[in-house]
Amino acid sequence: EQLKLFKWLIEKLEANVVGIDCGDAMGRNLSDDLEDAYSKDNVVRYAGASKLPVGFEKDKEGKTLIKGGKPVYRQEYMSEWSVRRLKVLLYEARINIPTDYKLDDQINSVVSTMSGTRKKYLCISESGDHLFSSFRVFAITQWLKKDFNQTPKMATEWGSGASSWMPKKNKENK
Repeated sequence: EQLKLFKWLIEKLEANVVGIDCGDAMGRNLSDDLEDAYSKDNVVRYAGASKLPVGFEKDKEGKTLIKGGKPVYRQEYMSEWSVRRLKVLLYEARINIPTDYKLDDQINSVVSTMSGTRKKYLCISESGDHLFSSFRVFAITQWLKKDFNQTPKMATEWGSGASSWMPKKNKENK
């Protein structure tokens, strides 16, 4: 049922990108099904315990670290980076959303604590954290895709993707 609903939403909203919370098996299965129906380029998987590249490691002089001829990526956990990215999107007015009292309540109910070297965020709102969590997924989706309009539209029609066809080799056609 979820797959049917998502396909309907994608069609009606003419979505280019969909972000899915893959913190449980249902999210992972839904992502697999959407990637089969559309493309991996159009589906972003959010998994809070996974890391993603957010920049490059620097040395003491501020130069990018190079190992084996390649720059070293700075990695952050999605769960932490999503909140930091959401702060940028909301407080720097990079996205414009209508007033939503439930979201406002949930964002104002977020507390953080240090756990070792990691900063953990928890929404303690009485209304739950589903809306806040969905905006965390959005923040990661926006970070990874930057400009949704540059991502090809999600299409399921035959022939909408790339094809690589080669004729069979035979004695005349080597």
